[in-house]
This record gives sequence, C-alpha cells and structure tokens, in this order.
Amino acid sequence: MKTRTLVRTGLMSMAIVGAFAVGLHAAPSREKPPAKPATPADAPAKPRLGGKAADLYERGVTLAKAGKFADALSVFEEADKVQPDDADITNMRAFTMRKTGKVRESLDVYAKALKLRDKFPEAREYLGEAYLHLAHEQLKTLRDYGQEGEQDFFRLQQRFKDYAGAAEGKDLPQRAW
Repeated sequence: MKTRTLVRTGLMSMAIVGAFAVGLHAAPSREKPPAKPATPADAPAKPRLGGKAADLYERGVTLAKAGKFADALSVFEEADKVQPDDADITNMRAFTMRKTGKVRESLDVYAKALKLRDKFPEAREYLGEAYLHLAHEQLKTLRDYGQEGEQDFFRLQQRFKDYAGAAEGKDLPQRAW
C-alpha cells in the first residue's frame, strides 16, 4: 500500500517538477502557451545556415521528428563539424543527445548553445527538460529506497510543489534545513 502511494505521489510530483529545474520564480501564470508566429516573416531571426550545414541541419530535424534520435545525433554532430558555432545546430545536437540517454552530457552542449545565443527560448526549455529528467531520476531513486527513503521522498516532493507554486508567481518558501 505504501509503495503504491509512493508511486502515485511520485507520478504527481513529476507533473509539478518543471518549475524546479527551470527556475521560473516569478513567471506570470498562463492558461495556455503563447501562440507561435503566424508566418515565417513574424518568426524571430535565426542565424542563416548555408550549404552543407543547412542540408545536414534539415536532414537531422527530419530524422528527429521521425523519432530516429541516434541517426539525427550523428547528422547534427557532422553539421557541428561543418559549422561549429551555430546555436541551432548545437541546440539540436544537445536535444538528440538527451533523447538518446546522454542527459548529463547534453547539459554542457545546451550551455554552449545558450552562450552562442543568450535569448534562445527553445534551448532553455530543452535544458529545463534535461534537468527535469535528472530530478526525476533522484525522485525514483528515493522511491526505490522504500521506507528508508520515504521521508526524503516526501520532502523532495514538497519542494517540487513549492517550485511549481513559484512558477505561478507565488513566493518560494524558505526551507529551514
């Protein structure tokens, strides 16, 4: 019974964990995400890729959309060799790394993409998802400890809730210890 409660509670925490990793301490509450630009002309400017790098990028995106993340990663790695300081290529290389289970390794690659383009919402979202994945691993580990980890599991779960509240504009409660 306790294990089932832990599992159910853990799944609920995963839904809440987003704010924990992303750090949206004072973000405005939204009912739905903002609309994407209606036309390519309205879209934010991206660095222009040319020649082989552009072809590789498009092929990698096609593979990633088809769920062929390992193949896409190989293509983005090749594109990165052709044009190593492109934020879009770097971001997609990190994305496919994460999707192939190389979550920790992807963190440095996302950091590089953000260094190349500081205002890069997609890379920040994906970086947050990588941290969510890692936070979920810790939650699962605590759950797997059974009774030995139960108290810490529930404390961590409460912190997830606190951060989720902070993402909705609430103050983040200070933890005494």
